Amino acid sequence: MNKLQQAAAKLGLALLDFVYPPHCLACGAALRAARENLCVGCWEEILDQPGPRCRLCSCPLDVEGTDCTNCSSWEPEFERALVLGPFAGAMQQAVHALKFMQQQALGMELGRRLGQRPDFVADLQQIDLLIPVPLHPARQRERGYNQSLCIARGLAEATGLPLENNLLVRRLATRQQAKLDARARRDNLLAAFRVVGAVPAHTCIGVVDDVLTTGATFNACARVLQRAGACRIWALALASPFHQPIDQAVNLRNRAGWA
Repeated sequence: MNKLQQAAAKLGLALLDFVYPPHCLACGAALRAARENLCVGCWEEILDQPGPRCRLCSCPLDVEGTDCTNCSSWEPEFERALVLGPFAGAMQQAVHALKFMQQQALGMELGRRLGQRPDFVADLQQIDLLIPVPLHPARQRERGYNQSLCIARGLAEATGLPLENNLLVRRLATRQQAKLDARARRDNLLAAFRVVGAVPAHTCIGVVDDVLTTGATFNACARVLQRAGACRIWALALASPFHQPIDQAVNLRNRAGWA
């Protein structure tokens, strides 16, 4: 592209911004450029999560070293979870935009932010391989993309970790998780996933999804990956409804219209 073409492209983008002013996907505030997806305030809300966190589920703690009430009743089959922030406010709206508004670029940017979180950087280097939670082919055709893969790509870009998108597949078109209680979510995912190909021995695999609610999806993925040879599984997610009883967390996702 020569200088004249570059100038024309910039002018075209400026005109587009003037005719169709870009707005924040989370709060609706005006943005400076169409290439942006969230405003500065919403990014600050999503990323400003100071203080100690639970080593298992990433839930914010009042005092470091205290027992976590968020995951005390969990029975995780994964070793630990790294979660960017609470499923509320700007984060909830951002995940909604990723899943239902064709905002793949936002998913990649959120994945990059997950990988760049200062207190996660060293821990993420313990992971050998990233695998996104797969969609059933019919669901992916309907949506047009896998939001978990978008997140995983951004995370891989930020960390330099390898990404494998074809090792884990969803073989059953399960019912939508958002419409089920905690027990039904577990039952719904029995035999839903399978491994295709060889899992590298003695690996720590980071399974990537948008929201960690009951842990049922991550547990189902962890089971089949460990049977195939993985030694450790970590759950990597953008958000979680921390500090809420499991059934309340499921209801929150129902009200948001989650798939």
